[in-house]
Amino acid sequence: MFTKKNIIPSVRNLKYLSKALNSASEYILLSEVTIGNLKELTKVCHKAGKKVLVHADLIGGFKGDKEGMNLLKTLFKVDGVMSTNVTVLRQARQKGLYTIYRLFMIDSRSLDRSIHILENEAFDCVEVLPGDYALQQEGDIKKYIGSANLIAGGFVTTPELANEILLGSFIGLTTSDPQIWK
Repeated sequence: MFTKKNIIPSVRNLKYLSKALNSASEYILLSEVTIGNLKELTKVCHKAGKKVLVHADLIGGFKGDKEGMNLLKTLFKVDGVMSTNVTVLRQARQKGLYTIYRLFMIDSRSLDRSIHILENEAFDCVEVLPGDYALQQEGDIKKYIGSANLIAGGFVTTPELANEILLGSFIGLTTSDPQIWK
């Protein structure tokens, strides 16, 4: 999925879109969009040479079912989908979209549940959140992701943490902090 290490801008506020478009990342995560603006925003990103990722669970007015995935691919023309919902990601994969499973490290139960999912599913990428905890669990998670890329996200708010993440086996990270997109 990734050709190089990436700091992926997570655009939560559209006033930062132009800054994200000027970043070195090959991807942009449109975090807070609606079905009313997603098509145009995707066009803008593609015109700037960026691939578009969306968080299926956060698109306003959208349902992450089979038809919804078809619309993401054919009408909205996004390149990839992030979700904690395995069913959504299966449907996205069937439509030829990149799939990114979001793994929230809340407690040992969430880790056990995610390991079970990773043993039984194939994703293009696994995002481990929060970023600082992703570093702590990197070795354990790598055992279960197969050929998927590994990224970190969530609370990546300093250049030091971003650098530490990218020095490891993580191929990228997501952050909504424009200062780290450089």
